[in-house]
Amino acid sequence: SGPALQEFGFSLTESAGFLGQLDKAGLNSEQMLQSMTRALAGFADAGREPNEALWETISSIERLTQEGKTLEAVDMALYAMGD
Repeated sequence: SGPALQEFGFSLTESAGFLGQLDKAGLNSEQMLQSMTRALAGFADAGREPNEALWETISSIERLTQEGKTLEAVDMALYAMGD
């Protein structure tokens, strides 16, 4: 899981902060890391650079949410994370 965060461009400090924020939000950080590892594999299979692909996906999800397209945003997140 740690290597996945490194591949996405997170430093050790950023990784620790990210995991703390997940826990604080009530999310299972272990499951999130597993999902991010699956996303990393999916991005690699598609020939996409991990950090860029992650932020493009996050931006797309935010845009959909702002447009009131919550279901589409959830679908995109689930697809990206391999769930």
